[in-house]
Amino acid sequence: MAVPVEIESLVEEVIDFGSGDEKKWIMSFAGKDKKLILNITNGERIAAVLDKPDNKDWVGGKIVLCVEPTEYMGKPTVGIRVQLPTKATTEGDIPF
Repeated sequence: MAVPVEIESLVEEVIDFGSGDEKKWIMSFAGKDKKLILNITNGERIAAVLDKPDNKDWVGGKIVLCVEPTEYMGKPTVGIRVQLPTKATTEGDIPF
């Protein structure tokens, strides 16, 4: 399932992951209660989708969140990812 969202805010916070504190970017979305702790993959995808490499320019940007298979600590799981547009959606072509 894909969920379109608008980035409402982006703040850097210290998060305790049990093995020590880490600074992470926390993203909130307009009209949504849940927030997203950004990882490198999602940060790179947002920069690509919005065509804005500086995260200070992301507020107000519209992205689509989805669930994708991934690995965490070497084990298969699912994770929330920023959906990359397909060539068809960016160019208006039908992909066949």
